[in-house]
Amino acid sequence: MTWYSGASLSRTHCGPLLLCLRLAFAFHILAPAIASNSKYGTVVGIDFGTTHSRVSVYRNGRTELIPNEQGHHSTPSWVSFTKDERRVGEQAKNALDSDLEPENGIFDVKCIVGRKVSKSKGGLGLQVLHDARKHWPFKVSEGIDGQPLIRVNHKGRTKHFTPEELSAIVLRKLKENAEAYLGEKVTHAVVTVPAHFSYAQRQAVRTAGAIAGLTVVRTMNEPSAAALAHYHLNPQKGERHVVVCNLGGGTFDVSLFSVEDGVFEVLATAGHPAFGGRDFDNRLMDYFIKLYGRNTGTDVGSNHRALRKLRHAVENAKHILSSQMSTTLEIDNFENGNNFVGTLTRNTFEELNGDLFLRVFGPLKQVLEKAGVKKDQIHDIVLVGGSTRIPRVRRLLKRFFGKEPVGGVDPDQTAAYGAAIQAAILNGEEGTGDIVVVDVCPFTLGVRTADGVFSELIPQNAAIPTKKSQTLTTGTKRLPILWELIMDYMNPDERKKEAEAETKLKKMEVFEGEHSRPQNHLGTINTIDILPVPHDTSTVDVTFDMDANGILNVWATCKETGKTASIAFTKENSPASQVKIKHMAKALEKFVADDEETSSQRVQREALRNFQDYIWDFKQQLDDPDGLGGELPTRTKNILLEALQGVTEWLEVHGQSATVEKLAEVRALIGAIPLSSRKEGVKRHSDEL
Repeated sequence: MTWYSGASLSRTHCGPLLLCLRLAFAFHILAPAIASNSKYGTVVGIDFGTTHSRVSVYRNGRTELIPNEQGHHSTPSWVSFTKDERRVGEQAKNALDSDLEPENGIFDVKCIVGRKVSKSKGGLGLQVLHDARKHWPFKVSEGIDGQPLIRVNHKGRTKHFTPEELSAIVLRKLKENAEAYLGEKVTHAVVTVPAHFSYAQRQAVRTAGAIAGLTVVRTMNEPSAAALAHYHLNPQKGERHVVVCNLGGGTFDVSLFSVEDGVFEVLATAGHPAFGGRDFDNRLMDYFIKLYGRNTGTDVGSNHRALRKLRHAVENAKHILSSQMSTTLEIDNFENGNNFVGTLTRNTFEELNGDLFLRVFGPLKQVLEKAGVKKDQIHDIVLVGGSTRIPRVRRLLKRFFGKEPVGGVDPDQTAAYGAAIQAAILNGEEGTGDIVVVDVCPFTLGVRTADGVFSELIPQNAAIPTKKSQTLTTGTKRLPILWELIMDYMNPDERKKEAEAETKLKKMEVFEGEHSRPQNHLGTINTIDILPVPHDTSTVDVTFDMDANGILNVWATCKETGKTASIAFTKENSPASQVKIKHMAKALEKFVADDEETSSQRVQREALRNFQDYIWDFKQQLDDPDGLGGELPTRTKNILLEALQGVTEWLEVHGQSATVEKLAEVRALIGAIPLSSRKEGVKRHSDEL
């Protein structure tokens, strides 16, 4: 039995009537998706980036970026593990000279979230992955079903984390920052993703959110968030064609929008799945590694501690070259006690990355061609991502379109702003009811029939929500009675092989991707239970339904029997996945509890050390004949030294268990009493302790 593709629904150009119907549906169906503030509380917007992440909130008619503990509006997407604790964000990234082993510092996880490393399973392939990210100090291996696993050493044990788990640690940090800033629990969020993210990658982000204790109510394309932010702050009248260029740390997307009266409709999108600012950094890394080798005869290519310092230096140099023509890199104790000094000019930077810069043209041409829009019909060019600050990138965009990109929102913050506005729209916030974002499906979705033909149901760049159906016909070249006689003469192995082949023909494989590219297998619909018996010829209607949140549901209905088989492509919806997510969430909660305990212990150690330093300094002053020691009578000085010695001895026995509050109390009492009576006060409190 074989599936054959039948007639599909014709794809027509979206006319005014269809557009009106779509907008009406968006206003009345999408907006109430989260209708009540009281039910979900504040819904935040999160820009989950390759190198940095941000969290924002829309309230009182304005968007606010939420600072982290250091007061910064961006948090490095870094996680690190020491022998005692786990660090997130700036603490993880800036631990250059600490006890952190380089292979325990994890970054760029967004590049592999939701992807597979096994070529046999449609993934990148381990060698390809490591060639692309050869400066990663951490180890990536292949887990179950081709999923990447990242190995770390923590508290004397080797542990393996999935990209979803590590992403969840970053998202949890942003959640905690938002809760501290808002003074309330945060449970729901809109999270931005690159426009080219596959269905599996988007579901992986949802899974990471669930592990972090967040319900991701919408995965929003980063260019869509940027367009929304720009025009919310700079409203324009009339229809405008807008190109959004999103060049971040590890992604490059281009989207073309039609914007009119608060309605944002994506006309086309394109991009590179693994290209961004990190590629520029890696070119600089290679350049300085070779330069250092020529000058010193030392190859630091495998010295991950040195490479970690060099990565920070080249990142800073790249940022400086956006506003200056040259800069100097200086790294103390670069390797084996040697320092590193190097000069980088803007011209050298542009020469090293010349071929990479030219990659921006491909997606630009693709979106214009797909949308049927000419360059001179583009009204605005909006930039997203820190790498769009690079002067060479801006010059190329100006040359291509013949006009300067628009200013306004900081490119680093645009996606976060837009995510917060989208969260407010979904949450029914006042002042956002007249805004609608009509996004698109990034890849073609369809079924692959048994004869290997891919039947398209939802085309690439189809506006969502959308629902498409197609009729497939089953047929067989085998006469049932004759085939049964043939089966009787087969040996057991042959019968088993034929039975497996027959079962395979009764399944429909759902795929994502284009005809000219490798396709991602999303799942299988088993139709064996819905077909008539005997299985000769029947017709099945296959329906793909994708909602505004990008959730795909597929079902197949046999016309002869009226029976239906269905599948919902949401990882977190299956019972097995729910159990796995709860297990991961519980593990993350334990990490958080351990972090708090470790942090408390660290604070106590610092307080004890500071108090010991205070006692030592006080003794030094009393022993100084030209200072305090020379001003006090010998008897008074000896009494104070004796009392301080008593406190020192007590600290040696009880200091490790003394609370921070108790140590502060003793120090305050010593500092508050007059010199003439300090002996009595110190001795009394020592006795009390």
